[in-house]
Amino acid sequence: MSIIKTEISGLDDLKKSLNKLGLKLADNAIKYLNKSAVQIHGTIIKGFDAGGKTGNTYFVPKTKVKYTASSAGEYPAVATGNLKRGTTITYANMQDKTAYVIARTEYAEALEYGTRTTKARPFMKPSLEANKKNISKNIKQAIKQVTK
Repeated sequence: MSIIKTEISGLDDLKKSLNKLGLKLADNAIKYLNKSAVQIHGTIIKGFDAGGKTGNTYFVPKTKVKYTASSAGEYPAVATGNLKRGTTITYANMQDKTAYVIARTEYAEALEYGTRTTKARPFMKPSLEANKKNISKNIKQAIKQVTK
């Protein structure tokens, strides 16, 4: 009778190493997820600040300051700054692994999607679309840093 015995040693050490790698990857993924949220937020703010709005000219409410409104399809124009100041980031962490870019004004949704009487002036979705390559790059970077 002949017997071949095959044995694997070090499985406990391998498991510990993989667990450490998983924690590092999770931590790194959150770091780069937050970086993506910052990039999206930055694109939104740049869109608000960009000149060249082609809508009608109005006075900022309760002032004598003129501004040119945005036209349909353009990023919203900044009249009072409420939408700009109200667009914030909630960062991801190990408990809540989701980063949020939130427009916290009551009219943000009407601007993003339009209404029965007003055409959309989207700013969230175009900013996400503009950053898709950055998001992909960030994901790859998060993995690369942990696995090198």
